Amino acid sequence: MTNFIQVQTEIQAVKIIRKHLGRIYCPKCKKKHYIRKLPEGRYYCKKCRYKFSLKTILGFKCSKLNYLQILKLIHCFSQKYTLRVTMDVLNISYQSARTLYSKMRKLLPNDKYKLAGDVITDVMYVGKQKTDNQSLVTGAVNRKFNYINLEIIPDQEQGTLEKFIYDNIDNKCSLITTDSHPSYNQIEWMGYGHNQENHSKFELKLSVPIERVWALFKTLVRRTYHHIWKEKLLEYLVEFRARFNHKQIVNIPANLLAYLARPCSKSFT
Repeated sequence: MTNFIQVQTEIQAVKIIRKHLGRIYCPKCKKKHYIRKLPEGRYYCKKCRYKFSLKTILGFKCSKLNYLQILKLIHCFSQKYTLRVTMDVLNISYQSARTLYSKMRKLLPNDKYKLAGDVITDVMYVGKQKTDNQSLVTGAVNRKFNYINLEIIPDQEQGTLEKFIYDNIDNKCSLITTDSHPSYNQIEWMGYGHNQENHSKFELKLSVPIERVWALFKTLVRRTYHHIWKEKLLEYLVEFRARFNHKQIVNIPANLLAYLARPCSKSFT
């Protein structure tokens, strides 16, 4: 069953979680051969003497949610349900829904590697300056439109933008498309090929992919969260990167559950 909202009982929820989990492993030492089940329903690792539950494996240790609510939370987050809808589905408060979504973001894949080939980079303002809630975000996306890197930056000075490019784009085999901001004028000296377009003159033919990235990010924020504060912007960028770079994991509830259930370095303390 891929629509976890239709699950009605706690027993069904546990069966689905066990199905996607496979063989029980210890979230502390990652061993599978020393696990035994305790009478109260938890598990015990004879290797490291750690007691744990299925919630711990999924990254929800000490959570007050039951397994049915966790399953529905995974579905709501994966399908980008608004906080109001999630609040009604899980029968929790609005603040609890915000906290749980924040917890889900910390469990998402957050790998990062350098882009190469034909890459487009640009800068976007997020938020409103008049409410002191504005931040500057720079991003890079490949022409194939299947991987992005995003970063919050303090300004558009040459050193700042060149550092982002050097950290996120391979300089051995990359052609970078930028706007006509003067901070990009010297990147050829860093070993990159360079195309420039003047956005103020509506030269956007080569920059379409990065403009699509900004549009998708703003749509996610507007439809799911309505607005964000700059203090939480990094979390939303992590979520957006995970949804973009790992669509088959994050945007499918069953795959997201399987990802959360895999042996990994989630905190068990």
